[in-house]
Amino acid sequence: LRHYAITQLVKKNISPALIMRISGHSSPQMLHRYTNISGDEACEIVADLAADFFIHKIYMIPYYVESVK
Repeated sequence: LRHYAITQLVKKNISPALIMRISGHSSPQMLHRYTNISGDEACEIVADLAADFFIHKIYMIPYYVESVK
């Protein structure tokens, strides 16, 4: 159950520091040991993060341009 819960938090892009705090792990190495993510799942997570970053940057451009004027 612990492996599953930690893996789900990682998949939801919760920060490792917060996951470590919730799970009681004192090191990233221990957190890694409890995380079960396949290579395909890791690629999917990175792709989602990249898409979120790209969309965030596009939406922020008008605010940035206005603040620079």
